[in-house]
Amino acid sequence: MARWHSLGLIVALLSISAAHGQYSYHQAWSSILTDMPASLPGVETQYWFPEHSDLLFPAGELVETVVGVHNAASSAINITVLAGSLNNAKAFSQHFQNFTAQEQNRIVGPGEEASLNFWFQPDQSFPAREFQVALSMFYTADTGMQHTTTFFNRTIDIVEPHTWVDFQALFLFVLILAALGGLGYLAYLGLVQYGLIKPRKTGRQGRKVETKKKVVDSDEWLKGTHYNQGLRKASLKTKVPLKSDVVVVDTVPKKTK
Repeated sequence: MARWHSLGLIVALLSISAAHGQYSYHQAWSSILTDMPASLPGVETQYWFPEHSDLLFPAGELVETVVGVHNAASSAINITVLAGSLNNAKAFSQHFQNFTAQEQNRIVGPGEEASLNFWFQPDQSFPAREFQVALSMFYTADTGMQHTTTFFNRTIDIVEPHTWVDFQALFLFVLILAALGGLGYLAYLGLVQYGLIKPRKTGRQGRKVETKKKVVDSDEWLKGTHYNQGLRKASLKTKVPLKSDVVVVDTVPKKTK
């Protein structure tokens, strides 16, 4: 009787949810984790995880579950809630997280099939290790009896969240490039040693430095001096062109009376 009283409480809470538009089924689901009604014979389920078929669930990320239901019973069923929990892989009675239940209200007649979606999110604080996940479907038959079918109850692995950059793969790639570069340089040194290729000259040794000799007029360095101005006056008087490398100066003294 206590079991049916708990199930009646869940139905009442579901009615309150429909009236107010929102309700977390966390507490209601927690109260019947260890006291769930039996499944209805003929109701068959199957599951698949579209993005996590390897059962590796990243911590802190939403996981989508698709539930396929086939009703081979003689009574129609009304699927009311999908819920689940994350438990200790070695001690199932130890619950680490109860996933928020999701209301369905889906009627599946005899011989009919339906497909439902359920999302759950492992807490981001969970370490990368093995856990056990149990996912269940709650439904009501035409007789008013409550039933539950656990469509998934297996061990899974919580893994670290996905990142845009895989730093381990990036480090390995850089390490491989460095190793290839080192091997290439050693091969080059070996070929140079055996004379198969000539070493490439670099820096100042490989450059040909061309120097241009600047021809400087012999009297160019005298420009602007008193001596140069005297030469210009003498050349104007004698009308003799100045030579760049020879200077003629009249040093004969004049006769005096």
